[in-house]
Amino acid sequence: MAEEQITPTFKQRTTSMILCYIVFITAYMTAQYYAVFRALDWSCVLPIDKHIPFVEWMIIPYATSAPFFLLVFYWVDTMEQLRVLTKRMLLVTLVAFIGFIAFPIQFTLDRPPHTIGIFDVFFDFISAWDTHYNQAPSLHVAYAVIFMTVVEQTTRFSNFTKVLLYLWLTLVALSTVFVYQHHSIDVLTAVIVCLLIFFFVPNKENRLYLNIKKGLVYFILASLFILIAFIWFNPFTAILLWISFNLIYIGKAYIQNNVYFIKNKEGKIAWWKYILLFPYLLTYVILRKLNRRYNPVPFAEMLPQLYIGALLSTEEAKKHLAQDKNIIVYDLSAEMTENTYIRSQATYYFFPLLDIGQANEEYLAQIVQHIITTYNTRNTDTLIYIHCAMGLSRSMAVSALVYSQCAQCTKKEAQIYIQSINQNAIFKL
Repeated sequence: MAEEQITPTFKQRTTSMILCYIVFITAYMTAQYYAVFRALDWSCVLPIDKHIPFVEWMIIPYATSAPFFLLVFYWVDTMEQLRVLTKRMLLVTLVAFIGFIAFPIQFTLDRPPHTIGIFDVFFDFISAWDTHYNQAPSLHVAYAVIFMTVVEQTTRFSNFTKVLLYLWLTLVALSTVFVYQHHSIDVLTAVIVCLLIFFFVPNKENRLYLNIKKGLVYFILASLFILIAFIWFNPFTAILLWISFNLIYIGKAYIQNNVYFIKNKEGKIAWWKYILLFPYLLTYVILRKLNRRYNPVPFAEMLPQLYIGALLSTEEAKKHLAQDKNIIVYDLSAEMTENTYIRSQATYYFFPLLDIGQANEEYLAQIVQHIITTYNTRNTDTLIYIHCAMGLSRSMAVSALVYSQCAQCTKKEAQIYIQSINQNAIFKL
């Protein structure tokens, strides 16, 4: 059995939990005493903080962070997951400690008196053991985000239970601002720190973990845009949040390896996606125009009757795809729609691939086999065209695999041949 599939023992789980707890309490209390000793009057209040109400019942999810801390180590399924969880917990605590020491900012708003008696014990505990320091990044939020990754990976819970836990952990994170323990800057910096740690400490049990890392880059960019939006808080905030939504949506697609995140299985884009994802789709249109102007990809014949290249315009399609031919088109672009001329004149196959993503090997083999079967059973009047959006990577990588099998050569020889007809070809999938 592979080492990463070994189930950790109770002792190993407990050892990891105790280690993380000792590091947490040592770092947290040290930073707190340091800030109190220096008695600095630093703060960082964003405009949005002045509009956040005090919600005293939120002290309940706030208080449940501690039980989650104790339990998540017993929810992981494998040794690899336990190692990843332990490393992430230790790293986020260390980074937060550095932040607390380097920037000992404090919470500045006065907490209104709470009116529900049963909450006294929780607020009294905060008042007795915590101070207004140790703010950014919020460990309360950072731990909640890490706990969510454990819930996502474990097989111990049903999907329904996982949804409930996700919602509760979201409340745990949000409670930090609603019980007046943290400002919004603390929440955002905690999320950014977590995303960076996830990037550098990935769970390699997932064969497509490189896609997850690329998705995290989108999440990090989205968090930065949200942070800028909250800092400047002006009419342009809505645009920044719109861009952030696009980045989160795309990042989620990469993390889930969802090739149908924009176009459906028929290769069409729903009208509402044109609206919600307009910034992302516009970016692709601009990049395609720039690529066609400064780095044009040729409509090239790879094998007799089989051509490769980029997404064609209607005019190019009429020029290159003869109307008296039986046209078969393979569209590998997950982002840009096929032109109406090809959709009406050709047999259209849609096999989307993520633009900068790692392809699922089984899915990639399915695409290659489908093309080869079509090519081997073609008629004399058949014309086959393989393309992606730019004609640089996805279509070239797939075409090289097709050529290596049809020409019975090595993948390296196939790539050299493809580059001879498209010097800018990239073969990374």
